[in-house]
Amino acid sequence: MLLRVLPSVYPRQPDTIHGHLGNLTAMMSQLESPEQQHLIRLIQIVAEQHPLMLSPQVPVLISFLGDQSLTECLLGALVDVSQASPSSLVSFLPTLRILGQQCPALLGHVAKIHGAVGIISEAARSHDLFSVVLPSVKHTLTHQTGRAHPDI
Repeated sequence: MLLRVLPSVYPRQPDTIHGHLGNLTAMMSQLESPEQQHLIRLIQIVAEQHPLMLSPQVPVLISFLGDQSLTECLLGALVDVSQASPSSLVSFLPTLRILGQQCPALLGHVAKIHGAVGIISEAARSHDLFSVVLPSVKHTLTHQTGRAHPDI
């Protein structure tokens, strides 16, 4: 029940909620779907307004990307976090790359995170971004033409 009101309380008491973000995100796996959606909405609001507050929660948020009902919303929040704190996502680029390869619909979010991290890590940007996008392009071309494109 409390989770339902937190998104509307946040604009008035952000510091109070910031102090509990660790506990709230840790609860995600124990919540029912409607409660998860309220918590996700809170995470999205925090990511939009104060993304640095979610930097310490990145490992926990990444761990929930396997839940397909949460993936797209969490990736959107992680894009905001990556813009403010790209270093908090550097070690998760391989996980994000695999996610993008498994679900091409998420490539836009994954590419934005890779781009933000690439600002601080040229090596990560050039290697990982190509390894995310290129296989998906090749896969798409193969399905569209019925054969692999010789230049890819």
